[in-house]
Amino acid sequence: MGFFSWLKELLDPQPRFLLGSYNPPSYYHPKSNEDADVAPPAYTAPLVEPSGHTRITFQGTPGFPTEPVTGPPPFSDLDGISPVFFGSAHFNDTSIHPCKIVPALSPSPCRVPYGGKEYHHDGAYSLLPFNPETMELVPSTGGRIPKGRRPIVGGHEKNEKIKLYHAVANVPVRGGIVRVPGKTAPHLSGCNFAWGGTERVFQSNYEILCWRGNAKSDTLQKSSSDSDSWKR
Repeated sequence: MGFFSWLKELLDPQPRFLLGSYNPPSYYHPKSNEDADVAPPAYTAPLVEPSGHTRITFQGTPGFPTEPVTGPPPFSDLDGISPVFFGSAHFNDTSIHPCKIVPALSPSPCRVPYGGKEYHHDGAYSLLPFNPETMELVPSTGGRIPKGRRPIVGGHEKNEKIKLYHAVANVPVRGGIVRVPGKTAPHLSGCNFAWGGTERVFQSNYEILCWRGNAKSDTLQKSSSDSDSWKR
């Protein structure tokens, strides 16, 4: 691949896999839109959210917490080293948008897919530590919520009834995959994520963050299934 071709791929990734040593799982190529409604193994989703998922809030706070506070980063940036976390950005219009948090970026580590751009958010935001014991990433397409799964709410539109969920786009680049946190919802018809200064949308090749269905009952909160604990 020539330099200009490489640069085009870096700045303008397409929702397809590049040729190379990486072999994508078969579930990234659904045969039809109906395939996204089946996410084995099947189980009944919990009626309440697991406890112990306190978010870390930021409001002009200098520095960045260490790994014992944030937990291990679930992803890394394009360089393969810089940690990347799930985030939620609080906007002045009262909406809250799931996004990515990359501590290595400046002036703001919080980058939001918004209005067709990669929005550098310098207001309040929160980080959701990823816990593989209570959370899992489930393949989806078209903004759908897979059957039997309970997505983790990461925010909402200005109308608080319109929920937004954490998602991860699998971006093909340099013969491999870079996983980028973003947002999804039925009305978005896919996963929106910030990349290369713009807001990208993948209608496939992404996953939605969900609660695991095998969480032990003694770790569950006595709250409704629509708990707003994600606002912390």
